Amino acid sequence: MTKKQKENKIVSQKTEIEKYDKQRVKQVRRDILTLKNNIESSYFELAKLLYEVYENEYFKEWGFEDFEEYCHKELEFGERKGRYLVSVWYHLVIKNEFEDKELEKLKDIGWTKVRALIRVVNKDNLDEWVKQATSMTAEKLDLKTKQIVLEQTASEEVEGEIVKEMKRFTCVLVDDQIKVVEKAFEIAGKIAKSDKRGHLLSLICLDFLSTRAGEDHTLANFLNNVLQKLEDYNKA
Repeated sequence: MTKKQKENKIVSQKTEIEKYDKQRVKQVRRDILTLKNNIESSYFELAKLLYEVYENEYFKEWGFEDFEEYCHKELEFGERKGRYLVSVWYHLVIKNEFEDKELEKLKDIGWTKVRALIRVVNKDNLDEWVKQATSMTAEKLDLKTKQIVLEQTASEEVEGEIVKEMKRFTCVLVDDQIKVVEKAFEIAGKIAKSDKRGHLLSLICLDFLSTRAGEDHTLANFLNNVLQKLEDYNKA
């Protein structure tokens, strides 16, 4: 399926969702409140409904200003968790076109591991990743998938279409902010096995953006384009 066809599919699905009547919106709300109490066994069902809620902004009809307020006040978990679940559905079903048979293979490994796998899994490598996820802790799996993403973007030199010109970036930080930044550099350095701060900063930013891209199609396309250019450069 071409990129244009995928985009059309997303638009088509959104249009279909928007045709639901108010009774559907009420039912979605009731179902989510039931599923949130059994997230480990029903996270795909919950992720699907939250994706629908986010895409169509049902939360506004329910009296919430934004998705963050909805997650915090009604679901009683943070926006980050809600966005992760939205990302799970987007990456697996919308982007990679997983069907029930593929989702079934992932169902028993738990949503925290699936959250890590969406960085790297597709139909071709699904069985291998399920095998690895089954034998690893969620923490180790999270670290491994992050490392793979970072390694894919690693390059000793940056040139050509990736960066047109070198620029110096500076900012002023207070002591506590410096501690946070230094810790981030330390962790990224261990994962990427690099001590180049410019390289590490770009990887840290990519990692942050990747956690937000699941529900933001424009951001997801931006990241995909950047990662593709880096991958093409590393193959050259």
